[in-house]
Amino acid sequence: MVLLALAAIAGFGLLALRFAPERPGAALFLGGSAALCTSYVLALSGLALAGVQLVFWIGVAALLWKLVVARAATLGFLLSPPFCVLAATAAAHAALFAEAEYHYFDGYAQWGMLTRELLSTGELPDLAGNSRRPNAPPGLALWHALVCVPTGSGLREGAVYFAHFLLLALGVAPILDGLSWRRPHWIALLVTALLYWFATLGQGVAALLADAPLGVFFAGMLVVYLGGSRRPTDLAPLVPSLFAICLLKESGVFFAGSFALFAVVDSLRLDSGSWRTAARRLSQERAVAGGVALALLAPALAVGSWQLRIALSPETGRGANAWSTGGRVVASSDSDAERDAEVRQRFRIAFEQVPLRRLAVSERINAFNWSYFDQHRSQPGMATRGWLLAFFMATALAAVIADRRSRLTVVLPSAALLLAVFGVYELVLVRLYLTGGERGPLLSSFVRYTNTMLFPMFLVATAWFAPVLAGARRRTWQAGLLGLGLAALLYWEPPLVEPMLKPREPQPFRAAVRDPAARVAEVMAPGERVFVHLPPTRSTGRGRARMLGHALVPARATVHARISPESTAAALDHDYLWLLGPSPAMEHALRLRVGQEVGAGVLYRVEGEDPETRLRPVLENLALGGPG
Repeated sequence: MVLLALAAIAGFGLLALRFAPERPGAALFLGGSAALCTSYVLALSGLALAGVQLVFWIGVAALLWKLVVARAATLGFLLSPPFCVLAATAAAHAALFAEAEYHYFDGYAQWGMLTRELLSTGELPDLAGNSRRPNAPPGLALWHALVCVPTGSGLREGAVYFAHFLLLALGVAPILDGLSWRRPHWIALLVTALLYWFATLGQGVAALLADAPLGVFFAGMLVVYLGGSRRPTDLAPLVPSLFAICLLKESGVFFAGSFALFAVVDSLRLDSGSWRTAARRLSQERAVAGGVALALLAPALAVGSWQLRIALSPETGRGANAWSTGGRVVASSDSDAERDAEVRQRFRIAFEQVPLRRLAVSERINAFNWSYFDQHRSQPGMATRGWLLAFFMATALAAVIADRRSRLTVVLPSAALLLAVFGVYELVLVRLYLTGGERGPLLSSFVRYTNTMLFPMFLVATAWFAPVLAGARRRTWQAGLLGLGLAALLYWEPPLVEPMLKPREPQPFRAAVRDPAARVAEVMAPGERVFVHLPPTRSTGRGRARMLGHALVPARATVHARISPESTAAALDHDYLWLLGPSPAMEHALRLRVGQEVGAGVLYRVEGEDPETRLRPVLENLALGGPG
């Protein structure tokens, strides 16, 4: 049933075809963006699940209507290489992963939790939810719901991953424009190249991470814009995409703003002949001014509307930190200066030495932590520095083989822009992340953030070799050059394709906690909260806390592993208390507060107020024997 989503996507693509004539890939991208934006607007109006149902069936109705009124053009769209490639890869994904449960627990538990909350409660995630990401927009969750709810897939994880795959596929669809079934070698080359980039740099392909969709959407906007006339009026159709990328993740506003500024400056210069006359022409033509204004305002409207909703929503949840695990990361650093020096040194080493392709160690942990550094370094592969060099070489080569002289005026400037954008992203956002607290020196997720920078770089560099940007006079030797480059990359930098072809067994902790968490959720009434103490062990981390929070949805939960007077007081300020495993220190602290024995494996109802608080057993046999 999930394949029915292709009909809705095709319908929106056909509606958007008027904004991208003879470019079915661009129309699919623009139509998908518009569907996501419409779902968001309806959700803000209080129609979350009903809204995605409405949007879905509007897309299906549009397809049927187009088949009646413009059958020839509609069939041409459905038989075009971009849509056929999308449909074929979607069908393969659905067949491989229909009942899959993925190994990448942290990505699924963190981002999939937003989807689970939306599908379970029928409302947008808020501050009271288990995800506790007030700055995380609901774009991913809404897109997953747009595919899963109307097709009757519900909370089935295979369907959620299928929806995530469709979002990624829509972003690369514009690169497939200009292909023809009469030139099958171009289709084979581009599909192979795209699969290679996804397997090598796509950290979000086998997980529900938001970073890969960010990079893909950024690349999609660049390809749609550069493949058109590059005039200010071309910016208006991209407004839904600029809006949608901000709904995927809070840092999407950085990508949207960077693209908008680049496209505005570039289009005004080309359309007016010079920057000197651009302002005069902008003030004279309302259509030009409107397109530019919408392009610049779309990111602000997307982020502002979500932040306004958060500001107006009362925080009904209790507990200041939903995923507290405690502990200091760098015990050897006795001062802030030493700690900052260690962070800078580790950042330099990672930039120069840590390979970025999907290694076996990356497959296991889905992030780069310093405890795994030797395993990363022992594997062959290019680090960030090498990939940046390869990007510049590919872009320079694209400039040399460009068919038209105007290409020389856009390839190198766009390369410089991409470097500047992602250089700032790395130096500012990533460095802030690295120095932003106890987890900073771990360089956690360095690989993922760096791949988010490189992903659109290489997608755009590949597009310069493709028919969509290479011009009508493309030559066979250009395809041969792309093939040789791809063969060299496949030899020197072989991708790890197994995560794309084979799902993993769920983590033992996740499998063990599923049934007890379901029993706890059944007991709790809507609006009630449970405090869960996750016994601190060497392996305890935020990933396990998120897995537990994910399993408890729709019940509201606060998960702690830290033992302190504050955590004990927070535990008694909830409606329920659950000690997941034996924890003598926590049991002792609670016994001092309530005057009764408190054991693991029991769900307690918190009754009364201090100093008369009592714990009434509600469920038993919930212990897991520790969090292992």
